Amino acid sequence: MKYNSSITKFLLLSALALPAMFPAHASAADNPMDHVGAQHNMYLSCLLETGDSAADSLKRLVEKCGYDAGMPLEDFIKAYQPVLDISPLVTITEKMSPQRDSFTAYEFSFFERMDAVVAQAKDMAHAEALFAELEAEAIARLDAKTASGATVLGSLSVASHSVRFWSKYDVEPAGNVALRMRWWKWLIVAAADVAGYALTHDIGVGASASETAYDLLNR
Repeated sequence: MKYNSSITKFLLLSALALPAMFPAHASAADNPMDHVGAQHNMYLSCLLETGDSAADSLKRLVEKCGYDAGMPLEDFIKAYQPVLDISPLVTITEKMSPQRDSFTAYEFSFFERMDAVVAQAKDMAHAEALFAELEAEAIARLDAKTASGATVLGSLSVASHSVRFWSKYDVEPAGNVALRMRWWKWLIVAAADVAGYALTHDIGVGASASETAYDLLNR
């Protein structure tokens, strides 16, 4: 499955309608997993500053950015490079499909509705607002003490932080050709971040997935 507006219209309506039941007073700061998105952005910034290509992203993550992989570097790359090799055009839902049974139907719906935001948002600011509404709903309804709840909350934190991160690049001066992309591509990059983290529960892999998607879509 790839991003296609014809199959996400209904999901977008859900993304817009359900969060309205939950006032936006629940901010990102209330997300018990907000540190995931903040650290993701920190490592992503380092990756973009330390290399011209994402080919050795995981290696630089450890050697240049100080990320603790928790295992030998060779094993880290072997375990997670396949995640980075998945096309960023494949939706979060499709990437998470093998793990569907690890979530309740309601929890899994957040991945589907994040895809709807990516497919149908009008611009980066609109996407940020929709992700914030989804995050507020998740904060109100999900339990971060469960593995599945924590994964969804962490994924929404990555989504929100990633959209804010890439929005800075979206407004770069037109003369900076190397950093210019159509705004909707930045949302696909953000979705790659989310899936990278959600699949592995690894902040560093999420950041590397983001750099890899950026590299592929900006060629």
